Amino acid sequence: MPELKYISPVDQAKEISFSFGDEVFMPTATTDFLISAVAKEILHSDTLLDLGCGIGIVGLTLFLHGKVGKLFASDVSKEAIDFTEDNAAKLNVAVDARVSDIFDGWKDHKFDLVINDISGVADPLATISKWFENVPSNSGRDGTDNVRKVLSQVGDYLTPEGKLFFPIISLSDVDRVLDCAKTHFHSVEKVFSKSWFLPEDLETHSEVLQLLRAEGSVNYEFKYGKFVCYTDIYMAQRN
Repeated sequence: MPELKYISPVDQAKEISFSFGDEVFMPTATTDFLISAVAKEILHSDTLLDLGCGIGIVGLTLFLHGKVGKLFASDVSKEAIDFTEDNAAKLNVAVDARVSDIFDGWKDHKFDLVINDISGVADPLATISKWFENVPSNSGRDGTDNVRKVLSQVGDYLTPEGKLFFPIISLSDVDRVLDCAKTHFHSVEKVFSKSWFLPEDLETHSEVLQLLRAEGSVNYEFKYGKFVCYTDIYMAQRN
């Protein structure tokens, strides 16, 4: 079974080994951004749900840095849950990991912290990107379907003072996601932002990019002969 040697963005002297497979969504830069943002903003959380956990990197890394008391994780993929459970066992971390389509598997549960890393990339780009070679995206043409479902449902699964962290990638309709977040939360605060160059496998599809931007489904700049995108991390609270 192949292993990923992951360098924690919280402590670059800390290397963590994670098992993975081709059929599971692999960590991207968004993984690092989420971990960095949560570690900076949260001193400690009694309960954390890692939503769209993949192989478990976000939740397990934050647990190992002492940010989490009890760890919960879910993903629509059974293979992802198998890898999360295997990685947790190797790291001596107790985790309640479940196959779940968003919150379907968490009825009657409430969490102090939910971290959403479910896909948020416009489907026409996801289907041609290496990010989603062996896994589905199903985020809709503007990349907002999944995150809007999370935003509209998560209030039922947060404690009164609970927090949601979620990324918005500019390869989606950013304004639509923010409008939805502000509808469901009293406070929506940007806590991290990073620009990055579009991967080469997507650069060659400039016609698709231009069409999606013209209809408002994605946003990017063209500078230095490159497509420049960005990822923002937001922290949302109801109270």
